[in-house]
Amino acid sequence: MGVINIFSVVCMVYLQIYKAIDTQICDSINGTKICCSGYRLNNEQNQCIPCLKGYNGILCEEPCVFPYYGFDCQSQCNCTEVYCNYADGCNQFSEIENVEMKNNKDNPYCPSIHKNPPKEKTPLIVGITVLAAVAFIISLTILFTYQIEKRQGPRNCRERSV
Repeated sequence: MGVINIFSVVCMVYLQIYKAIDTQICDSINGTKICCSGYRLNNEQNQCIPCLKGYNGILCEEPCVFPYYGFDCQSQCNCTEVYCNYADGCNQFSEIENVEMKNNKDNPYCPSIHKNPPKEKTPLIVGITVLAAVAFIISLTILFTYQIEKRQGPRNCRERSV
């Protein structure tokens, strides 16, 4: 029975960690949720949701700083600060002109927009999932071993030495 209790506790701990990561809740004070940086609290859903495009930081109150723009300020303008909008990026060309120029590799004056690697939680989730899977497999192995030994009954020393 002890193995099942240990397994249950391990599973509950992993689920709580995963839930905290998945919902982006970093803390709670007197029952009030505090969202992680880059997220804000949606009072209707009582969940942390990503900042609006062009904002980041705690409470999503900080607009992106030049040359960055977009969701979580992950995109980078390749134009002057005058033409770089913190939400939408470079606005000196229309989107169609920008796409056409971007696809034209022979044009040396083509502005390109680089995207920084996303600040994702994927490695952490993968790590926790792997740990949970390993803990689950170990727990199952212990449980099955216990069940097999229980079915076979007690062994005496003579059976082992023969």
